[in-house]
Amino acid sequence: MAEARTRAAAAKAARTTLRLAELEAARAADAQRMADEADGGVDARRAAGQEAERVEGDRAAAAEREREAERVEEGDRDEAAERERAAAIERDRAPRDRDAAGDLGRSVRDMVERLERMMDDPEVDEDRLAVAVNKARRLEGRAVGTAHEEVMVDAVFLAARKLRKREEASERASDRASAVGGAGGGAAVLHMGLPELPTFSGGPDENYREFLEIVTAYVVEARLPPVQSFTTLRQRLRGEALRQVQGVGADAGAWRTAKALLDAVYDRPERQAMRHWQALLDLPHLSGSATTAAL
Repeated sequence: MAEARTRAAAAKAARTTLRLAELEAARAADAQRMADEADGGVDARRAAGQEAERVEGDRAAAAEREREAERVEEGDRDEAAERERAAAIERDRAPRDRDAAGDLGRSVRDMVERLERMMDDPEVDEDRLAVAVNKARRLEGRAVGTAHEEVMVDAVFLAARKLRKREEASERASDRASAVGGAGGGAAVLHMGLPELPTFSGGPDENYREFLEIVTAYVVEARLPPVQSFTTLRQRLRGEALRQVQGVGADAGAWRTAKALLDAVYDRPERQAMRHWQALLDLPHLSGSATTAAL
């Protein structure tokens, strides 16, 4: 009986010990769970903090991008406004430039026409032609770098050459007049100078421009009236060239009319080229033996 009670007590003690162990294990598990939960909260708080930092960083980056976009947009607006101001200035200046270009073009055309009239008119003396050439040179300076530059350069060159030839012819006429002794003035020059003037018949070997320049310089220096200037020109024409002016009446415009008729026939570029070509053909040809002998 006692043994049975001992065994019962031992069993009860064993059950109590086991229960205590289970309770201790449960408390340990609770403690571990609480510890794990506590650690998890820290991680969560840490993760939440990191997420908050990331969100804040994204918000700051987005704000910076927005500010940059505003700066770019403002720069674009300023650039567009600057372009608009430049375009407005250009629009305002364009009419003035067109007006200035139009004024220059009209001045160039008027000057070229004036020079051509003066060069063809024997009544225009060297002084008036020299004044016109100087004005043309000033206008040539204004035309530099424009579409009118070449026209003015050519016009000034031709007018200056015509003036130089007239001055040379006037000097020759003055020398002839001095040789006569000055008696009779222009009539003496006409009387002595006319036989020395060249003639022109329109042949391919004749230089029409040189002929006309000499006759023009003569009538200018002699101060002949228009009708007498035409008569002098007609007296120096021969053959086909004379027939070109047969129908011209002796009036105030006869010189210009006769010159226009002669220019249309004899002042053509192809005729000048043919004359130079003929001069080349007329050059003497050396044979091989002659060349060897000359060497």
